[in-house]
Amino acid sequence: MEKLRDQIRGWEAWIIDLLLEEERDMEEIDRLVGLVRDLRAELKRQEDEILDWARARIEARD
Repeated sequence: MEKLRDQIRGWEAWIIDLLLEEERDMEEIDRLVGLVRDLRAELKRQEDEILDWARARIEARD
């Protein structure tokens, strides 16, 4: 999970660098921002899935 989080942070930094180094049109900026949002949503989904799995394992032990 941490590896995925680090990868997303790297992509965010790369996207910010792209936005700062060159002029971008609003459509491209929206697309890149959407990409970051999608990546964050996927990370959240995976974290929730892991937490649900862990809770189920703990409840099964009790």
